[in-house]
Amino acid sequence: MTTFVVGKPVSTATPEVVVDAGLPIGTHRFRLVVVDGSGNASRPAEVVVQVGRVIAAPTDATPTLRRPVLRPVRPAAVRRKKT
Repeated sequence: MTTFVVGKPVSTATPEVVVDAGLPIGTHRFRLVVVDGSGNASRPAEVVVQVGRVIAAPTDATPTLRRPVLRPVRPAAVRRKKT
């Protein structure tokens, strides 16, 4: 499991990262750079993720907090108009 620290890169030899469930509620920006075996780095790809909580009302109507929900948010520069 990976714990993200602002300004500290996370390196992995596999194409996946298991995210720490303790990521705080709010908006988070992630940048991915891929480095090949020769040391060539790709252009950074960024994604913005909104972390929130889902509140559900059980049958007794007492609100209960559930697991965090991760929702990708597309930056304005990436959105395209429908034609």
